[in-house]
Amino acid sequence: RGLILAALVLAVVAVFANVKVRYDQGQIWKANPEITEIAGAMSFSTADAPYFLGHAAAAEAGLSPDDYLRKRNYPNGEIAYQQRDDDDPAAKRPLLSTLISWLAPSSSPGELLMAGHTILLVSAGVTALMIILAFGATGYWLEGAAAAIGGGLSSAYLGRSSFGRIDTDQLNLGLMYLIFGLVMMSARSRTMLTTLFWCIAAGATASIFMAWYGKPELIWMAMAAYFWLLIVLQRNVRTTALCLALFYAFAPVTLPNPFESIYVQTHISDGVFLFPNTIDTITEVARVSVTEILVRAAGSVEMGLVCLIGLALWAARHPVMAIAYGPLAAFALLNFLIGNRAIFYSAPIFWFGAAFLMTSAARFVTEAMSSQPDTVTQTRAISSPASIAAATLSLVFAWVNVPSDYVPRPSFPKPVLEGLVKLENIATSEASVVATWWDYGYASLFLNKLPTLHDGGSQTGPATHFFAQALLMSNQLKTVQTLQFLTRQGADGIQQYNSKAALFHDVNQPADGNVPDIYLVLTGQMDGWISTISQLGNWDIETGKPIRLPDNNGASHVEYFGLGCNYRSFPSAITCGNVNFDFDRGLMNDAPAVTGWTHANSGVAQNVRRYDDDAPFGVQTLQINNRLTSQLMHRQLYDSSYNKLFHLGLIEAPGVTLVYDDYPHIRIYKIAGQE
Repeated sequence: RGLILAALVLAVVAVFANVKVRYDQGQIWKANPEITEIAGAMSFSTADAPYFLGHAAAAEAGLSPDDYLRKRNYPNGEIAYQQRDDDDPAAKRPLLSTLISWLAPSSSPGELLMAGHTILLVSAGVTALMIILAFGATGYWLEGAAAAIGGGLSSAYLGRSSFGRIDTDQLNLGLMYLIFGLVMMSARSRTMLTTLFWCIAAGATASIFMAWYGKPELIWMAMAAYFWLLIVLQRNVRTTALCLALFYAFAPVTLPNPFESIYVQTHISDGVFLFPNTIDTITEVARVSVTEILVRAAGSVEMGLVCLIGLALWAARHPVMAIAYGPLAAFALLNFLIGNRAIFYSAPIFWFGAAFLMTSAARFVTEAMSSQPDTVTQTRAISSPASIAAATLSLVFAWVNVPSDYVPRPSFPKPVLEGLVKLENIATSEASVVATWWDYGYASLFLNKLPTLHDGGSQTGPATHFFAQALLMSNQLKTVQTLQFLTRQGADGIQQYNSKAALFHDVNQPADGNVPDIYLVLTGQMDGWISTISQLGNWDIETGKPIRLPDNNGASHVEYFGLGCNYRSFPSAITCGNVNFDFDRGLMNDAPAVTGWTHANSGVAQNVRRYDDDAPFGVQTLQINNRLTSQLMHRQLYDSSYNKLFHLGLIEAPGVTLVYDDYPHIRIYKIAGQE
């Protein structure tokens, strides 16, 4: 009874801790509405959140998933919608979106956001319970509570499930562990009835997991563990076959080809062209070191080693169960294949290892205290309290090692989101398309309901490469022609070309036929992304290799370099550390290395000077009120359409007008269409 009561108390503590940390994050957000509030509610901390919110808004409005998808990846989404079969919808609504639509009283963005935040808090507590059950199924309920705190609040997972992360990750961890726990309970059951009961529960959970996340490879991992457990523990071929068939009937998944995964592709083939793999530029796909894995999962390298030692001891004590749960620990190794995004799946089992080590040590010490046969009863009497104390201590260790004070930032600055909201009323034409960087795609569609060129689910397509290329072009007319070509042809149209020469011949032609109004959204946040944008834009789609820029140290990307300068001789000259700029003669340390310099006040060019077109660097001095800042950059970026339109306010192509200006946060330009 003491162990059961202790397990319940520690479970409550684990649930409370997981919910409380995220609740406190939300309270900090509420205390700073000037940063975090949009549409009367708290914003979001993942760019994918508006995808689920957008689906939920469509559900509230009585629209089908196809009605929502038609506005994505324009014009391909619209073409697919027109060719759809009404009796066979092309898509299903995400389960998370369905839950949000059930909870939200209306389709307003604010109420949908509040519903999403509520679900996240509930998911935090449910995830803790699921982790506890997974290890309770092996007989270690006390240790499971430590795993729930250490894993549920690890930096590997908290960053993916913190306040504002209205995304599937909030339950992915819990559902994965729950399936493993249920198959363990099924295989360890002593009667056929209970074996089948837990089998059905596991299969139903797998079915929910597929509707929630839709990754069949995760289900296959659980099935492999189930097969192993049934063979070893049940030792009955008929029972094994029946349980596996029943499990598969609930979650009939196909066998994925790992070699086709986008995470292992060096480029994306589309027709005869080879486009850059955008995934390579995403932070969560970057590979990290072994020490970083331990830090993210356990809080420190030392604590990570303690976790691994305990896990090894548990594996030696229970090899059958350890083999079954092995995939959970092996998730950390996927870092070296698909990047660091999968590390969080290993965090709970790491902390289970630490808790097992501590409780086992406590039991060993109490048993070692007995040297006489007649003291065995007394030793057993103190063994349980010692285990409870050790398990409680493991919770304390877990809490100390997690970043419980972590507070996420909203994905996008508030002024950017406000600009996207106002775009709904700015775009007066029914035929309008939003062209911006893919990170904003979901948010734009959610907030203004206008079609977008690309987003987080289509960023690996041709649209991302061509949009990046359009931003880098020095000729704004070609920028306009490229964007108009994308709205006419889309990714599917690009596949019809058999050579780059033929493709670019049509790209550079004046628009012919119906062309929608294009709203080009540029933001200050994109300054920080310009390295990635240029990496994707400076790419040869015939060879599938980056284009190395001259005078750029062999690199294909460009970026802004902030300068700390003395402006005593401004505007004739400035001194930035050990670098002197002479803007009267276009010199940098007395060398003709400056192609041009511009002084802009509040985003409007005031003084534009041009020197040697072949010089490697451009310099600009930006003034906001009385504050001056200067930037050094490669000449491609200095002359780019992005830089001229966003920072300098220079319009050099017909049909382009500034329709929304909140510099230095966001600017929206309208590119007039034609019928």
